[in-house]
Amino acid sequence: YIDLDNTVADYLGMAEKLNVSPNDAKHIPNFFINLEPIEGSIEESKVSLLLRDFSADGMEKRKSTVELLAKAVSELFGGKAEVLHTQQYLNMKENLDKNPKVAERLISAYKASGIEPVFTPIRGGTDGSRLTEMGIPCPNIFTGGHNFHSRNEWASLDQMIKAVEVLVHLCCGEDFPQIIFCPN
Repeated sequence: YIDLDNTVADYLGMAEKLNVSPNDAKHIPNFFINLEPIEGSIEESKVSLLLRDFSADGMEKRKSTVELLAKAVSELFGGKAEVLHTQQYLNMKENLDKNPKVAERLISAYKASGIEPVFTPIRGGTDGSRLTEMGIPCPNIFTGGHNFHSRNEWASLDQMIKAVEVLVHLCCGEDFPQIIFCPN
């Protein structure tokens, strides 16, 4: 008899001990997170994890860790574990680094709009990450939005207007005259 509830609990507990659980995601730069409900019956359980990392090497290490944890739990309980990796998107940084002029032009557009750019790394998951993966370098540009994909998501009109100003400077280049946007 295999107690699948304990098997899944041990699997997730091992991830917790490695500081790679969703509870630690806000404290460490990369993480494993369980977004889907854990499914299970007497005969089978399914755990879906979302892996995030800033580098391709780091992602490969995370994938290996998932496989090792699955093997350890299956050996511990005498069951069988299968791991299926499905790629959603790649991190855009590696491809953007190959095209530095894109970032240089974006920085110029920020500065022409009176904004000192602040670069906060994200792990991807944006349209820009997918477009960059397809060969169209597309860094993320702020939109004025905050608390994305949460119940408290909101957008600032002033910041949205500033984002449009950055886009106009990005499209028109540095020679474009200073733009004054008015929300009225």
